[in-house]
Amino acid sequence: MKNYGLTKHDLHYVQKKIDFQKLYLENSVFTTQSGQVKSLMDVSHSANHSVRYYAQLVNKINTMTDYTNTLGLTPVFVTATLDGFYRDLLHDCDNSRFLEHKNTFEDLKEVSRKSDEQKELYDRAKYVYKKIPDTPETNYLRSRIENNEQITVKDLYNVLNYQMKLFLASAPFKEMRKAGIKYSYIRTVEPHKDGIPHFHMMFYIAPKFVNDVKSQFVKSFTAPRNAEPLKGCIEGQLECFQWNINKPSAYVLKYVTKSFMDVKNQKEIDYIQAWFIHHRIPRCVTSHTIVPQWVFQKIQPLESDWFYLTDIANAPGACCEWSKEDDYFKFMDIFSGRTLEYNRGVYKVFYGNTVVKEFGSTKDEKKVYDRFEKVPTQWTQKTKNDFIPLVIDDKNLLYKDGKIFEPASKSPLYMKNYELYHHYLEIDKKIDTVNLHHYGLVKNELINRGMLFGETLPLDSYNGQF
Repeated sequence: MKNYGLTKHDLHYVQKKIDFQKLYLENSVFTTQSGQVKSLMDVSHSANHSVRYYAQLVNKINTMTDYTNTLGLTPVFVTATLDGFYRDLLHDCDNSRFLEHKNTFEDLKEVSRKSDEQKELYDRAKYVYKKIPDTPETNYLRSRIENNEQITVKDLYNVLNYQMKLFLASAPFKEMRKAGIKYSYIRTVEPHKDGIPHFHMMFYIAPKFVNDVKSQFVKSFTAPRNAEPLKGCIEGQLECFQWNINKPSAYVLKYVTKSFMDVKNQKEIDYIQAWFIHHRIPRCVTSHTIVPQWVFQKIQPLESDWFYLTDIANAPGACCEWSKEDDYFKFMDIFSGRTLEYNRGVYKVFYGNTVVKEFGSTKDEKKVYDRFEKVPTQWTQKTKNDFIPLVIDDKNLLYKDGKIFEPASKSPLYMKNYELYHHYLEIDKKIDTVNLHHYGLVKNELINRGMLFGETLPLDSYNGQF
């Protein structure tokens, strides 16, 4: 059985964690405004517990695929893997192959006229070296690799994620955005047998940009396998970059389904499902959709078809709006005259100007405080008026609010070492007049801290000794 780099202990730990979460969700109940008693499980959208999550994800992917067909975009299936030296880093903590690329990059960087062979080696080494993040967010991953420190599966996921960001920020995508040409993508993660992650991605891009995006893909994802030509293909497709795709939504869902457990029928998770939970890696990431995720989740009591919402939001002359800050959205179907509205907890359905359905109650507006605004008084600590030290008749006193106080003595138990030791020296000079119980407490505390030699004695015994 494939264990994807996990041990049986890891699998049992994840299973215990999932069972605990499920028990908590099932036993946490509340009463709705209509008097229904529900549990948190009933309203949960957790990927590990709720059947809603997967159904919603399928709806979203199908909607994205169908919508891109109306725009005439070409589906391109991409697989992005990591260089082989990452396997050495993860399993053997061996950075020798990485250092070869680094040394090649540094040695050839100053060579002004490179031969074809040198240029090929330099470009390969540069892409490898520059495509590893070295930022605070990734805990300076490149520097850690150079120092041969241990890295994790999540670190490797961050490398792929960083390469993906560089890919999306490259020239072909900039040109598409500048020209107002839309594109979208669906990205899933899958582990190799030993736990090394790789990406499966479905891109929807304008046909004239396919070759430019392919060239940039090879530069952004540096593993040689990503550039291998597709066998038996004369169209320029690669093993990891193909655009003759039938049923693209089913193609990508094949990889998505592997990572989800059957919430209805499956009681125990398997190793591949545990891999995502153990390493805290998201299963599926998509580009922005026309209808935001938070709107779709909130509009469920009125409409559950994402494609329908996308269709009426994208229709010519559409009147659709939403604001997360104001907790509000409104969808007007210009073809049927049906309007769906939500405003701070109140749902309404209109036909024309007539309200045909209304439910919910208005939520109190949440106060939003800007970090630079004045902090609310209930969150602030009361200001402290410090005592003013005075010396009257050689006595150390304190003054506050028109009154004079004698300073309370600090317990030796709360004194710092330096403070306690000097306090001991002061009272030792005045042994004839000092309180012997206090003297014994100070001395015992010094002995307990290893600052004096001797044995601690009961405080009453100091009266007999002195």
